[in-house]
Amino acid sequence: MTALSSVRVGSINTSLYKEGAGQAITMIHGATYNHRLWTRQIHVLSSIGEVYALDLPGHGASSRFPASQSVSIKSYADHVHKFLTAMACSSTVLVGHSMGGAISIRYTVDHPGKVKALILVGTGAKLGVNPIIFEALSANYEQGIRVDIAAWAFAKTAEKSIIEEGINEMLKCPKDIAIADFKACSEFDARDSISRIETPTLIIVGDEDKLTPIKWSEYLQSKIRNSEIKIVKTAGHMVTAEKPDEVNESIMSFLNRTISQKRM
Repeated sequence: MTALSSVRVGSINTSLYKEGAGQAITMIHGATYNHRLWTRQIHVLSSIGEVYALDLPGHGASSRFPASQSVSIKSYADHVHKFLTAMACSSTVLVGHSMGGAISIRYTVDHPGKVKALILVGTGAKLGVNPIIFEALSANYEQGIRVDIAAWAFAKTAEKSIIEEGINEMLKCPKDIAIADFKACSEFDARDSISRIETPTLIIVGDEDKLTPIKWSEYLQSKIRNSEIKIVKTAGHMVTAEKPDEVNESIMSFLNRTISQKRM
């Protein structure tokens, strides 16, 4: 699957995979990744809405932020807002994984009336990043991805083909962008604002997630009033690829209960 279209957002050419019709469903990938994170979700979700799986600035086929603009969760969330404005989208379901979850939290706090439902996958209100990640990526980028990141990102029982697929996608991300992503994650802290979210929220986490452990998702559930949690067994951080059927079933059930199938 490749990005089939693009939209100009300010000075940034933003690529996206678009499929379906109806209520907008915007899918935001995590650090080092691109829209292909959602390969196993896009077609399923397009049956009930218009899916926008975008590449964040500097990822996939999207151009970078201007040199004068710093990379942060806030700057990514602002870009998503501009992207949705360019798409003439008045409301959306937000689906975010890891760093994409942090972006989705920031966007929902900043624009609560524009989010119909929120789906947070493998993320937290605060994203601590182990210093080993920065050391590994800086010393030898490919080895850092193949050895260190992969060891934390997947469950022990994950299929080798799934792991290799994930590694290959992460290696497409430029080294400086990857490091900037993890720096943005390390600086993110929404614990003082997370309880302001009243949007219906589904929280998904793998029970073997080492990067964003279950307790982070449980914290989200305790702070977001209208929320529910799905813990996926024998799955790691890359739960969307490791256990797609369970993830898809949970998302579809949640959306069928919380949103209209007609475009708002």
